[in-house]
Amino acid sequence: MSLVDAYRSGNYTLAARALVVDDDLETVVSEVPGRLLEGSVSIDRLRQIRREGSLTLTNEDAALDALIAPGRIWRLERGAIVAGVPQYVPMMTGLVDEVGGKRQVRIRLWGRQMIADQQFSSAVTLPERMRVRDAILQLGGLGGLGTAPELYDLDDGFATLQATRTFDEGENILAAMHTIAAAHALELYDDPYGRTTLRPFVDPSAQAPDWTFEPGEASILLSTDRTLKARRQIFNRTIVVGIGPDRYPIEAQARDLNPNSPTYNPPDGSGPMGDRPRPRFVSTDIHTQAAANAVALRLLYEGALADEDYSAAAMPLPFITERSVVRFPEYDDAFLLDKLTIPLRAGNMTMQSRRVRSLIA
Repeated sequence: MSLVDAYRSGNYTLAARALVVDDDLETVVSEVPGRLLEGSVSIDRLRQIRREGSLTLTNEDAALDALIAPGRIWRLERGAIVAGVPQYVPMMTGLVDEVGGKRQVRIRLWGRQMIADQQFSSAVTLPERMRVRDAILQLGGLGGLGTAPELYDLDDGFATLQATRTFDEGENILAAMHTIAAAHALELYDDPYGRTTLRPFVDPSAQAPDWTFEPGEASILLSTDRTLKARRQIFNRTIVVGIGPDRYPIEAQARDLNPNSPTYNPPDGSGPMGDRPRPRFVSTDIHTQAAANAVALRLLYEGALADEDYSAAAMPLPFITERSVVRFPEYDDAFLLDKLTIPLRAGNMTMQSRRVRSLIA
């Protein structure tokens, strides 16, 4: 039986562990000793450092003391014992950040990108026509994330810098990496193995569901709750401004053109909400019309899907993650996961998601 089938059927015994891994993110130094009393992994795709973990372990005979120095790299895994064989899914690989207690040690971990949350020691210039993936690799190396290609998983969609870009001494390296990615409609994050990952933005309405919660008594979905966000700023049109090769501004707009969407905004502004433009997004790192168009569409999805939140509790599923698309039995539409917290021991997984709909048709 596969791990997925075991979770769906409920016929399994919970397994969870913490590992110490080497800087290459592949070599396992040791399994962390001590009994796991509690713990969880929280993932929020809207943060720069999106993964956070916490756990409490018994520290018998001070066995943990050599492994909990700040900066050590730990991997948290959750899985199941299926037919007597443990199977694990990595949920995060991060840095030991805070440690408290002695006999019962409380540990907090942050995603590995935290290493790059530091300042440039001197100005750095990235040349025109440099591939974005090479720029991220160079900045990551300066930020301490390493230079070996195996530490990265970079797909920039063949995007290149259209102008020379200089970051001054004292600027933040991690922020610079995210600035470059955002200007090309790319998402930058660390994956569960700790690799710095770069991906083109994907229209969530074009994604196939990663998981469907089935109805009935055997469903692992425990509850759902729909919340309208009437006081949150909602927009149905975005405006992006960059700088073209001739130094003149380039502008792109994207609007919700789906007549079935509650934020529908035709060119005459006659939709149910009228015309609600987002404040202009201005970036000196955007130099082509294609890049401006892509950024405008991404920003539109972030704003126009924010009119209602769906929170849910379920039995933990370690193989879904932020940006997964899921379906709930009481709704016909799919939902994009923004945040989730998965316990390492007994307990319920919590999810926060938004209804997915196409904004362009």
